[in-house]
Amino acid sequence: MVDLLAGSEITKPMLLAAVGSCQVKFEAIDPVESKVRFYSTDTAVIVGRTEMRFRAGESSFTFSSRYTHVFVLQDGGWQLASAQGTQIR
Repeated sequence: MVDLLAGSEITKPMLLAAVGSCQVKFEAIDPVESKVRFYSTDTAVIVGRTEMRFRAGESSFTFSSRYTHVFVLQDGGWQLASAQGTQIR
């Protein structure tokens, strides 16, 4: 995943650790729009827009963002392979 604030890469273990320790707490993630495109039977790309609120430590953030998520069909289920978000100011 690509961080909305810094543009840095966040690995799955890093995200799970931050959420699990309550360093990051998502208060609301509201999808505004999304479009799904399938490429073959095992790849899908979703492009959309969200409004979200979350806390990181003592700071609270509200963002509008546009995102691209890539999913692959693996071991009988859809897995998120890549996520990138861009803040809309």
